[in-house]
Amino acid sequence: MNDSTVLVTTLPDQLLCGTEFDVRRTAGVLVQLVTEAKEELLIASPFITADDEYMGGESMYQSLVAATKRGVKLICFLSTSGAKDVLSNGLHRELHNLTLFEPSSALAAEKRMGSHAKVVIADSMSAYIGSANFTYPGLHSQLEIGVHVHGDIARECRCLWNIVQANGYFQQVFP
Repeated sequence: MNDSTVLVTTLPDQLLCGTEFDVRRTAGVLVQLVTEAKEELLIASPFITADDEYMGGESMYQSLVAATKRGVKLICFLSTSGAKDVLSNGLHRELHNLTLFEPSSALAAEKRMGSHAKVVIADSMSAYIGSANFTYPGLHSQLEIGVHVHGDIARECRCLWNIVQANGYFQQVFP
């Protein structure tokens, strides 16, 4: 796919009526990224609510489970509380091929979240970059804005996370 960018948002339908530009829904773009991933899916979000009711609906949860069952490597960079939520609620048992990161101990000691970024990157080819957490409010009820990008920007975004990981900004907590 060639380089392209599309506006992505979570907001009530009535606010989109009469707009003269192309806009997609956050939940739809995220499900598309998860569904189309063939090898790797990177999710960076402070929070992922660990059940299908609040993770943006059953389709999001089922898409993540299905992706990992078909061999997609799932790499998640979360806040410390986000990582604890995934582990305590058992989501890690449902998601095969999951590697989970939280901010390094040095950042945690400073009581810093580590990252407030919200990014989903599929195979370094396509990415969502925006404000929505992987939670029901972030995908369905809060005002959120982002972009769905393809090509060089998606690859550069993945390279940035390689740098973050290589420099110890996050530490692996699972497996």
